[in-house]
Amino acid sequence: MFPRALSRQAAQGLIDLKVRLAFFYLLDGAKHQDEKNDKRATARFAESERLIRDTLKEFGAFWPDHPISGMLNFRLADLYSVWKDKAPEAEPAYRRALAIYEAANGAASHNVVFVAREIADFLRKAGKEDTAKEIEQRYGLKTPAP
Repeated sequence: MFPRALSRQAAQGLIDLKVRLAFFYLLDGAKHQDEKNDKRATARFAESERLIRDTLKEFGAFWPDHPISGMLNFRLADLYSVWKDKAPEAEPAYRRALAIYEAANGAASHNVVFVAREIADFLRKAGKEDTAKEIEQRYGLKTPAP
């Protein structure tokens, strides 16, 4: 789907479309999850996951360390963080996104700081306060007041 001859601009357009559709499914799944319609929520989350994973596989085959791969991993982590059945898979996806962004842009970049904050927030909600604090210290983030 993403041959090397395809420009990154054309690839970006296709990725944007798939990510927007995946985000729509994520929001719809979250709505159904809030309404206790677990079957519909699971179907929407699964479709969102499929779109993101397929795009990550296709794009990542050619540009695995590109920031777009970081963004796709971040979107996957976002999905997992709200999908109660997949929450344990969020942290590794967040960490992959963080590693890609850090390698591409340096530890002080906006994307790195943003993803580090998201990981810390996720870890804190998961009851991993010490690990959240480690992330915050490593990236110079302030620990939120209780």
